[in-house]
Amino acid sequence: MHEHISRKMLKKVLLTNKVIYTISPSLFSRPDYWRENLQVVGFHKCSSNLAWNPNHDLVDFLKIHKDERILYITFGSMTNPIPDEKTEILISILEQNQIPVIIGTASGGLVEPAGFRSDNIHFEAEIPYEWIFPKVYGVIHHGGSGTTHLGL
Repeated sequence: MHEHISRKMLKKVLLTNKVIYTISPSLFSRPDYWRENLQVVGFHKCSSNLAWNPNHDLVDFLKIHKDERILYITFGSMTNPIPDEKTEILISILEQNQIPVIIGTASGGLVEPAGFRSDNIHFEAEIPYEWIFPKVYGVIHHGGSGTTHLGL
């Protein structure tokens, strides 16, 4: 059951609750006319998982393709109502063009098809971005502020 939210209720929330925008102040400076509860704070990095170690399959994949332009594709924390279909579309394009790629499946936005095998496509559940980004040529991702920050 949905409760009706009036304009008055919405206005009160917007005028009194603290709101932060995690966009860079270099790109979007805070307008002077904004109330104090609205702030542009930039990107705030989460703590890294320094104890993470890659598995042998991932290390082998990177070694095999070390002289190629490997992509990393992830939907990050985004969910996907049809992950099988989206993954199949990506696989089709990547295989057709023989592009080596690591596909991140952490939140289920993309999934490894059962029994799928390819010399050019490696699926990995979790990889710290700080670890993988320097090892790949490009990143295709969901546009989150953290992923964008680390990608740049």
